[in-house]
Amino acid sequence: LGITLGRAEQHREAAEVLDRAANAPKPHPQARWNLARHLLADRQWERGWAEFEVRLTNGMVAPVTAPGVPWDGKPYPGKTLLLLTEQGFGDT
Repeated sequence: LGITLGRAEQHREAAEVLDRAANAPKPHPQARWNLARHLLADRQWERGWAEFEVRLTNGMVAPVTAPGVPWDGKPYPGKTLLLLTEQGFGDT
C-alpha cells in the first residue's frame, strides 16, 4: 500500500503506512528504506535523512570501507572530504 501511494505521489500517506510497517513487530526489511524515500519526497528532511541511514545496515547498498571517519555534516575546514558513490551511476 505504501509503495502504491508513493507511486500516486501521495508521499505523506505513503510515509504513514510505511511507518507502521517499519515499526511492526516483524517489520518488512525494505519498509524503513521506503519510508525514508517518501519522507524525503514529502520534504520532511530531518526525519527523512535520519531514516535514510538504514541503507547502511539493511543491505540496500553494499558496505564501503574508506579511511578516516564518516563526515557528520559539520564544517570541515582545512581537511579533505572523500565522496564515494553507493547507489549506482545516477549518484555519480
